[in-house]
Amino acid sequence: MKKKIFLLFAALAIVFANVVVQADCPTDIYCDGPFTGTVSYDGCDYDYVYCLCINNENFHEVVLTDIIVRYPCNGDNFELKKGLITDNILIDIAKSGNIETCWSVDIPECPDALCMVRWRDAICYDPERWDYDSTTCKWYMHKCDNELRSCGETIYICWELINNEIVYNITRSGRQYGPECTDPCTTNCE
Repeated sequence: MKKKIFLLFAALAIVFANVVVQADCPTDIYCDGPFTGTVSYDGCDYDYVYCLCINNENFHEVVLTDIIVRYPCNGDNFELKKGLITDNILIDIAKSGNIETCWSVDIPECPDALCMVRWRDAICYDPERWDYDSTTCKWYMHKCDNELRSCGETIYICWELINNEIVYNITRSGRQYGPECTDPCTTNCE
């Protein structure tokens, strides 16, 4: 009996884990993923899920599908510094090696830069209502709807050697477009 209960819990854990990180990549364009990663910023750990795509205009597109906050931090920590956390996520994606593998391109040394876009990853969520899962000890964005929105960003990433260490630089520009999130919801674009 104990073995059956253990197997049941193990199966549920596997199913739940797959549900959490198996965010869907866009299906109307060519994408690899979803991939997962974790960044630490200002004493907090953030898990994220993303896809690497080539869109219909042949632009390299990164799509963030989920940002998750690990306990003891919560959604408020993300809200306070979401632009800096997003920069760290994008740099972590650049360092992962997935860009080179999926797109067969290298991130160049500055002043040259790899150009990517964020055209379909504006997540509409309630910043006051992050959902806590006591099993994983993580806070998940409470998504308001699944309308297609864009952060409308162009991202330039390059690296430079500082004190014999590779340091990545990121520049983001653009503005969000698509339907507005209704109050109190907002997007992860910043």
